[in-house]
Amino acid sequence: MSMFGAVDLSSLAPATKPAGSSGATPSPATGDHPAGATGSGLPVPLVVDVDASTLRDVAEVSTQVPVIVVLHSPRSQASADLATVLEQLADQYSGRFQLARVNVDTAPEVAQALQAQAVPTVVALIAGQPVPMFQGAVPQEQLRSVIDQLLEVAAANGVNGTIALDA
Repeated sequence: MSMFGAVDLSSLAPATKPAGSSGATPSPATGDHPAGATGSGLPVPLVVDVDASTLRDVAEVSTQVPVIVVLHSPRSQASADLATVLEQLADQYSGRFQLARVNVDTAPEVAQALQAQAVPTVVALIAGQPVPMFQGAVPQEQLRSVIDQLLEVAAANGVNGTIALDA
């Protein structure tokens, strides 16, 4: 994946880890945990709705777990369908990434910050940095391949935590 066109969101991520986060980041060995594993990981929701006031929180999560951001509009059936498929995949990937949904109709400033030109648009956040993924509808089989590539890029950048599914 290319970082071409990425926007620096590092100012949204914390400069240091929060005081209570020492046990929140799993070791690299837990990055490939078995499906259904619970009990360890970051205590955040698997799927979140994001607006300008919560973008900073999502950027902070992306320092430990990759975040896939889907920019959608309820007026677009293709973007609603994509958001639904990504939610299903978030469940299937058992906390290896967080899904952040941005309704561009109610949070246009987030869409502008992530340079979305159309809906649906999917961008990843890795360590507070946006990584453009794709625009438009993508078949589910291809989505899995793109997500697998994203997880490899995230791990190569030291972002390989998981979300605690029982949180």
